[in-house]
Amino acid sequence: LTLVELVLGDGDEAYSANLWLEQGSSSPKLRRMEVILVSDAWRRDDGITLTSKTQILKLDPSSNLYVAGFFDRAKNMLADSLKFYVLDIANETAILYDGVSIVRASVKGDVVKGECLEFYDVVKVKHRNRVYLHYSSIRKLPNDKCTNLKDIPNRVRLQDVKDGMQDIVVRGYVTSKTPLSKTDTRFGPRYVIQFWLKEDEALVSCLAWGDKAAELENIPNGAYIELRWVNVRRNKFNELELRIDSDSVVEVLENEKIGFLGS
Repeated sequence: LTLVELVLGDGDEAYSANLWLEQGSSSPKLRRMEVILVSDAWRRDDGITLTSKTQILKLDPSSNLYVAGFFDRAKNMLADSLKFYVLDIANETAILYDGVSIVRASVKGDVVKGECLEFYDVVKVKHRNRVYLHYSSIRKLPNDKCTNLKDIPNRVRLQDVKDGMQDIVVRGYVTSKTPLSKTDTRFGPRYVIQFWLKEDEALVSCLAWGDKAAELENIPNGAYIELRWVNVRRNKFNELELRIDSDSVVEVLENEKIGFLGS
């Protein structure tokens, strides 16, 4: 099978769409900003899956969707340019901040933490409750263009962690860990490790997946660490749990307590 990745917008939301083609099948010749009608597609919580049975019909400008203003609404989802500060780089994913919200974008190796970037022809797509940018090009701006965006957002004390928080930054001591293990998930086998983070009187369970699990295995108990861009949920025991994914960042700090609100 061959994978063709598309971004589809309905005027209200943009969706990531994966089209799987049988060997020898040709990809539909679609142009940017064309209006299409899609049938036999599988709607997921975080996108749309198209298959070899999917029918894609191009609509011409005389169709009712154009007349009803659908095309204009969809076109308005595309921003000419947006400016972001690079908070972190994790596995070729940039974690970006515009002063209001945190988004992500796939970037090349020449983009580094601390840069100010302008993205062109941007559409925002939600995937697994996170927002990703799809864009045509990037321009680096002088860093003084992002001076108002450099404060790291979403810093939370461990004792203030609440269910449902997303993309937060916390610090604490690693008190104990389970052995690194592998488990079957809907995305295939993945490494997983559980550990506990303590700060003052707060003790919170944490779960790291994939390469982050392997990274945590090599961090000794007692290390003082910062976890960035992690989500909070309740586990099967109804306990609060921090989830560390592939585009979270784990940083070992000095092995002595550092003022939490410091840099």
